[in-house]
Amino acid sequence: MPWFAAALMAALLLPSFASGMGNDPRQWINRMHIAVDTMNYQGTLVRLRQTQGSDETDPQAETFHIYHRSADGKTIERLVGMDGEGFEVIRNDTETVCIFPAQRALVVEQRANGPKSPLAAGLPAYSKTMEGHYSFAVVADDRVAGRNAKVLQIAAADDFRYGYRIWIDVETAMPLKSQLRAAEGQQLLEEVMFADISLQGEVSEDLVMSAYDTSGYSQLMPDEGQVTEASAADIAWEADELPPGFVLSAIRTETMKGASEPRLHLVYTDGLASVSVFIDTPTPDQSEGAEVMGATHAFTAMNGVHTVTAIGQVPAETAQRIALGMRHKP
Repeated sequence: MPWFAAALMAALLLPSFASGMGNDPRQWINRMHIAVDTMNYQGTLVRLRQTQGSDETDPQAETFHIYHRSADGKTIERLVGMDGEGFEVIRNDTETVCIFPAQRALVVEQRANGPKSPLAAGLPAYSKTMEGHYSFAVVADDRVAGRNAKVLQIAAADDFRYGYRIWIDVETAMPLKSQLRAAEGQQLLEEVMFADISLQGEVSEDLVMSAYDTSGYSQLMPDEGQVTEASAADIAWEADELPPGFVLSAIRTETMKGASEPRLHLVYTDGLASVSVFIDTPTPDQSEGAEVMGATHAFTAMNGVHTVTAIGQVPAETAQRIALGMRHKP
């Protein structure tokens, strides 16, 4: 377990590391990801999303309570939805369990396939491939949830990608607030922040256990298809034109349950933003066009007897250009 030992040591030393990092934005990003994975914390998270056609005064809000425990080489997290009918999501190293008390049902997924928590999903990770397409800077000192924070800005170089602002706790490097913004930095698209947070030495086991007796619940397993990794030489598709900085990073064929033939899944990334491209046979009600959900855009193009759908947390023009730029190789 050399990786975990190194991460644990880093977590124990986070306060001293953080205080000595000054304003190096890349170091703050790296320490932030160690803190999220290895620290014990609990608090109230608020996620604000802009809906289509809305402005910053009318966002869609969701509230969660999060409990994150890291002990004895294992990590477990419990997320509690505080709005509507409510739900719980419990993640450990091997699986994700979603509990829906109103329906007396739960869904179990393998951890690798489970959705990220709203905290982790809102955090960028640094890689060298981002250089030239984003700029990095610590732009201010501020306070969030009663704690001192550094404000980190990751600005997009053009309109093909979004930028970030992240408020990072000075003492521990925990992210306290994250904003996804349009390239020019003016329009707020999504925000995740702690309304309150407790950073403590231990989160007890009972806090990461479900509050519900699920013994009588119906258990649903997600439909899982067969996924096979492939190479560029194995497929008959390529991108004729891509937005600057985006490169092919993964190729998979996915045979979904009940499907007559496998679909092709390509992933393009600029080191931070990623776009999934699905190439499949069209369904009877499928048509060409764009869709949007918050900051996520999708565009479906008809290409001969195939549909090409590009989807990702990118501007609409990026998804459209990638979908329309796919070409079938003879």
